[in-house]
Amino acid sequence: MKCVIVVLVCFLIAAHGQTIWQNIPGRLTKISKGDSGVWGVDKNDNIYQLKWTKIAGGLVQVSSGASVWGVTKTDAIYKYLGDDKWQQIPGKLTNVDVSNKDRVWGVDRGRNIFRRTGGSWQRIGGNLKQISVGESGVWGVTLANDIYYRVGTYGDADTAGTIWIQVPGKLKWISSGTDLVVGVTGENEIFYREGMTADSPTGTRWVKVPGKLMQIDVNRKEVLGIDIGNFIYRSRVGRK
Repeated sequence: MKCVIVVLVCFLIAAHGQTIWQNIPGRLTKISKGDSGVWGVDKNDNIYQLKWTKIAGGLVQVSSGASVWGVTKTDAIYKYLGDDKWQQIPGKLTNVDVSNKDRVWGVDRGRNIFRRTGGSWQRIGGNLKQISVGESGVWGVTLANDIYYRVGTYGDADTAGTIWIQVPGKLKWISSGTDLVVGVTGENEIFYREGMTADSPTGTRWVKVPGKLMQIDVNRKEVLGIDIGNFIYRSRVGRK
């Protein structure tokens, strides 16, 4: 398998043609990697930072970027201040994501979409169950697992974008990286988006990757994910 720089980004491929998934010790229900490191939460809402230091508090989902944000089972929003201290942020969200440029987007229980700007939440039109913001822009999935991209957000721009456009395919979880978007289906199959550039921000097609994951995240040259047994895996991203 060959990859053209920028046009096609591949998971690291072994000589036998299979993606290399390396197991990381521990078990989590959600994982995230960004410039603030690798963070995760387990089935008991415990919070961990690799390698695996337990952090005070309780979250059902956490996101690592330029800062670390998370949400509780009662939809409360928190931002990590360091030294086991969290700041509660006004509002209610079920899913939050923060980029390496500190853009923060989220969705609430009614699947309403919000963007953090100027210390408050800006309501964005549309409905999503999960959202991701990164160098490849803002992406999200609906309750029906339809996939959407926010026009104008490529490059992790500080903007609300303009409109949502639907991208063919079905995913239950999606993650925006650098010239790369990865996701998993309702059957836990793994895909990445091929052909993504600034001129073609939605890419050209989905490419299936060997393996099964129920949640996934990508940051720079690494993809991490959780399988149905809550075991943790990672794979390098590279060009061959």
